[in-house]
Amino acid sequence: MKHFAIILALMVLFACSSDKKKQQQSPAEVAEAKTTMSPKIQKGLRVYKSNCLACHQADGSGIARVNPPLIGTKWVLGDKETLIGVVLNGLEGKIEVDSVKYNSVMNSFSYLSDEEVAALLTYVRQSWGNDASEIMAQDVAAVRSKED
Repeated sequence: MKHFAIILALMVLFACSSDKKKQQQSPAEVAEAKTTMSPKIQKGLRVYKSNCLACHQADGSGIARVNPPLIGTKWVLGDKETLIGVVLNGLEGKIEVDSVKYNSVMNSFSYLSDEEVAALLTYVRQSWGNDASEIMAQDVAAVRSKED
């Protein structure tokens, strides 16, 4: 258990110390991004930064062989209910993303509101070159109600 805690701490440290120059934007770039993003996408970005960035990175690329990417994968672009279920319930065990195997733990984010989950997943499904449909709060509520 002690080794797991050390590995987890190192993963978080690595994620936080990744190339910050690449992630920094000028004030003009930040202002332009805010004017071109819908309020829902802006909210999704805030939720992403607070809950997902450390593991999946600012550019959605993930951490090699630890946390999968969110770019162009069937997990993100595919069935909405599956994706919503992953966020609400977390995910543990072996999965394969783009022919790479992962065996990690993603915590549940069921504490997020339906609106926050919808905004988060819309942001993910429409960022980094992803071009998938919006997720509505009603979609999240429907998945949540099936689980009760």
